Amino acid sequence: MSVLRLITLAVASVSCLSATWAQADPCERRTLVSVLGPEGQAVAGLKPENFLAEFRGKKIQVNSASFSDEARRVVVALDTSGSMTSSSLQWQLVLRITRDLIASPHNQTTALLVFGTEVFQQVEGSEGRQAMIGALDSLVGGRKARPKGQHLTAINDAIDRAFRALDGPRLGDAILLITDHGFDHASRARTREIEESMAAAGVRLFVLSFVHADARFEQVEAPEFPRLVRSTGGRLWQVPVKGPHNNYTIGKHNEEQLFREVAAAWYGIRQVYELLVKLPSVVDKPRNWKLRALIPGKLRARDYVLIHQEKLLPCSFLAPSSREALRP
Repeated sequence: MSVLRLITLAVASVSCLSATWAQADPCERRTLVSVLGPEGQAVAGLKPENFLAEFRGKKIQVNSASFSDEARRVVVALDTSGSMTSSSLQWQLVLRITRDLIASPHNQTTALLVFGTEVFQQVEGSEGRQAMIGALDSLVGGRKARPKGQHLTAINDAIDRAFRALDGPRLGDAILLITDHGFDHASRARTREIEESMAAAGVRLFVLSFVHADARFEQVEAPEFPRLVRSTGGRLWQVPVKGPHNNYTIGKHNEEQLFREVAAAWYGIRQVYELLVKLPSVVDKPRNWKLRALIPGKLRARDYVLIHQEKLLPCSFLAPSSREALRP
């Protein structure tokens, strides 16, 4: 059984990021789409006719679909609040996983942010992987290693800071948030503003969340949390590592499996289709749209992940310079 639980946050058959590349009526946009099989692997070999899209009851024309497997720019945001560091065993596991991801060549870690009540450390990718790993090593002591007053959780502020750390965000960039819950106790940044900025730029939010082994998603995550993952076309994975009394429960065998699954999830961030779609009408305000895939062969709809971004943003969300950069 998988240790890492992929949480499905939408109802379409595709993990989709639809950033707002907008032109004149009808709008033409590029969209990143990830189609995942039963084991979380990318489903390759799909063509434009394999994608069915709909907007306001009308068919969306898919003009092209090209599969890409290249390293993506990722900002890693690590939560060091009180609940994350309360168990020494869990915290050491978190640090080991974060080290492995930063050391991996599969994606390019643009920056490492360390936060609690606020972001108190930022290491740029230009300083090198060893500088980021050194920052993680300095946190081995857990709550004793972090500055005083950093016991609360400011998730929105950390995501907002990570977005700005991309310094010219572009389609396919990502933020990986490592935390243990979605409750935000200290942020000033608003969910809606973050949502609009990330969706318009084409930046996805991925979350690795360490939770109680017997907890359900709805009991652990605050309402804003899945909303940001869903609206940016990202994904959320849960790692069940805590028991009822916050004690560490994952065994050595499961740790080894977990590392393999996290590595596969990290690699999956880079494997996407780029679709060029033409909308039948202008998007005048954030509106829902539908996208699904027809998979040739033995895969049925229930055999691949059902996730997609809920809404298309209107053209007005992009400044003219950004709109020009995002045109086909």
